[in-house]
Amino acid sequence: MKIEHEVTGVRVVRKNTIAETLTSYLNGRFSGAHPYLFLSKLFSRKSLEERLDLSSVLYGPLWKEYEGERAYERTFALVSLDMETDIREFYREVCEAGYYPASISEGLSFALVLSARSIDVDPMFHLGTVLFSREYVEQRLLTKKNGEFEIVALYPTTKLKPHYKIAVLKKTREQRFEK
Repeated sequence: MKIEHEVTGVRVVRKNTIAETLTSYLNGRFSGAHPYLFLSKLFSRKSLEERLDLSSVLYGPLWKEYEGERAYERTFALVSLDMETDIREFYREVCEAGYYPASISEGLSFALVLSARSIDVDPMFHLGTVLFSREYVEQRLLTKKNGEFEIVALYPTTKLKPHYKIAVLKKTREQRFEK
């Protein structure tokens, strides 16, 4: 695991849903393109049941604790992996380094800053926001190039891939993040 591209003072504006977060991110990334067209790619060629499942994830409220603020600034870094890594091992290493995984709103805010600096952030795996399917399968969001996203099932045995990038935040004194 390698922590790189630490940036202080990144402005984060929390959104209410994943769809709203993705739309905001795509608006900032693809000027002139309508962001809902990119979201619609997620629904194409899926059965009705899969579309309902995806819709419940994308348009369900984000319930993570918002630290009492909807907009704030934080210090971020990007983590790259040398090899496949166990999720528990990853969390342990990140916590020991003084960081914790960013939520989707936070990670995409940071991705826009990195993109403006011409730093490649694709694909980014978002570990900080827990998503559940209608069957209560834990899932995470994987951002890909050109406005494509994938919602991936996450099991205790899931390994993080070496080509993933993961946005993390520097811990502050008042934050107590344990995994």
